[in-house]
Amino acid sequence: MADFAAWFRREDYDRIREIMEDGERLPPSFDHWEQLAKSQVETAKRGGIIIKPVMLDPDKFIAFCRAKKMRLDGPARAKFAVDRGLAESTNDANPPSSP
Repeated sequence: MADFAAWFRREDYDRIREIMEDGERLPPSFDHWEQLAKSQVETAKRGGIIIKPVMLDPDKFIAFCRAKKMRLDGPARAKFAVDRGLAESTNDANPPSSP
């Protein structure tokens, strides 16, 4: 089973930094964040850990945090990634049957 990590799209990155309570902890540019994230994935892979990126849509993340009564921060990003990753994995494992 894979570990899940929140992943960002270039076009969402500035907004993500703005909405996060800990946005100042994220790298200032998408390119810097992407470089660090890919490096962490490769380091984990060498250690036998598979990290599956889970795309974080800002609007869905805000809705998720409101529903769970969570702050918009690192722990919420991690919880979002795990919840979405598990849901996606379950859907991938159980595709709808054909009529």
